[in-house]
Amino acid sequence: MLSKNEVAKKLRDFAERNFRSNAELARQLGMKPQALQSYLDGKSYPGGAILGRLKALGCDISWLLSGGEHYIPLDEIESYRENPENGFRVMGTVPAARDGEISELENIGEWEGFDFNRDRYVFFRVDKFNGESMKPVLKPRDLVLIDLYSVPDDGDLVVCRWDSESNFGAVKLLTVNQDEPDRIALMSYNPSFPPIFKERSRVLMYPVVAIKKFRRTDLY
Repeated sequence: MLSKNEVAKKLRDFAERNFRSNAELARQLGMKPQALQSYLDGKSYPGGAILGRLKALGCDISWLLSGGEHYIPLDEIESYRENPENGFRVMGTVPAARDGEISELENIGEWEGFDFNRDRYVFFRVDKFNGESMKPVLKPRDLVLIDLYSVPDDGDLVVCRWDSESNFGAVKLLTVNQDEPDRIALMSYNPSFPPIFKERSRVLMYPVVAIKKFRRTDLY
């Protein structure tokens, strides 16, 4: 296989011959120009998903990666893509703004691993009778999967407990005061619920890594 710089040079050649600009190639690949630039500059090898999209655009993958005339089998190309046993296919990117174009990867997608280690991850169910503060993101009976071993960061959704004697706690959005890291605010999505201010050292917190939404069909 060629070096990153050699692959980058060939990728630039392909772009110059077939597209009006690098930005147009990036758009056809469903990525931002900045992301494409890392491949054009030789900082990264294109992974399996990118190779698949380049092939669909007419790029000879054998030529791109090896410079030879021999054919690179599809299963060898597939080896560039992470395909974990416990994982899910990433089928595209979706904007979180008011509107925007969804970029689909069609039949060739990336994979995101998800470790269902039962010693590390556990579910909590949002209280059926006391679960209004996080609407509409979380509703009563939704399940949140927490990581018992990770330290939550600013902006994380967390399951927390701040009174060991009475067992008070909740699922909240963590906001950290950058000037005073031990001062935190536990925020609600529902604006009718005010923030809860605490000292971080007095709060036990676990980051939420996944949400399983409750459906009426779960009752049957």
